[in-house]
Amino acid sequence: MRAPLGLPPRRSGSSLLPMIAASTSQCRIYLCAVQGTFSRWVVGGNQLFQYAGVVCFSKRRETILLVGFHQLASYFGDAVGGRIRRLSLRAFHLLCRLPRKIMGLPVLGEVLLGGRGQSLFRKRGIFPIYIWRAGYCQDEALIAGNAVLELYESRQLLKTRPHDDVSQEQKTPQCFVHVRRGGYLKAPPESSPVIPLSWFRDQIAEIRGALGAVEFVFFSEDYHWLEKHFQNDSDFLFFRGSDAESFAAMAGCQAGILSASTFSWWAAYLAVNTGATGPFVAPRYWMGWKNKTWYPANIESQFLSYALVGDRNPREE
Repeated sequence: MRAPLGLPPRRSGSSLLPMIAASTSQCRIYLCAVQGTFSRWVVGGNQLFQYAGVVCFSKRRETILLVGFHQLASYFGDAVGGRIRRLSLRAFHLLCRLPRKIMGLPVLGEVLLGGRGQSLFRKRGIFPIYIWRAGYCQDEALIAGNAVLELYESRQLLKTRPHDDVSQEQKTPQCFVHVRRGGYLKAPPESSPVIPLSWFRDQIAEIRGALGAVEFVFFSEDYHWLEKHFQNDSDFLFFRGSDAESFAAMAGCQAGILSASTFSWWAAYLAVNTGATGPFVAPRYWMGWKNKTWYPANIESQFLSYALVGDRNPREE
């Protein structure tokens, strides 16, 4: 069976020690493990940020070992290879059990965020193997967005897959509307990143005014909520599909209305960089819209436009 991401089979624990021993005379190795979170779509978007961050930070002759990243594989299949390899979870756990220090010196290096999250730096260890501890790296200046764009463009399935729930007539521009709810509803009301219904309606009206005839294609984990609140307009379409199919359909739209979600951030990024003219509008201050403070701090991006969010409680809608 072909390994996910088209990479060599996962390295087992028995082959890990020879790899570490050999690394003393080789270039640096970066070990990047997926960080867990509470939503499949946030996981997918954050996997792309982690991937783009480590690719940007490393050099072409250096090796990247990925632990997890199954949703990245589901999006792009066998489009990744070369210096980017997979490491099994078992081997990763064995590696983490190595002594942290020998004679006061760290065994493994680390990659960390510095400069208030605006830069990356290395802390050296005895072996040139660096554990990625820089988080999701949600900063356009710290990622190799072109690396994800290359994956997208090389993955023909994403560009040619029939959009079953989307009109086959491509004469009318399509605008995705990503309504992120799911796990966000579990956040405390005072800091909830769920965007109010009224904001989406305002942005739909703005884009109708800007583009004229347009089809709005809705994506969400909560289709019951969508159909309850957006059911009377003839230009509304509701897309149902897998994560990869949803991601592809969103990236194929000419405009977009985003939630504070890395899933829709990357879909908009790919759309803009493959010719979409927009607009692509997101909530100002992203997840920090209630406190009017950007969160994450460096998430503001040049390719997006932003609209303020009102203070209405989305749970009352």
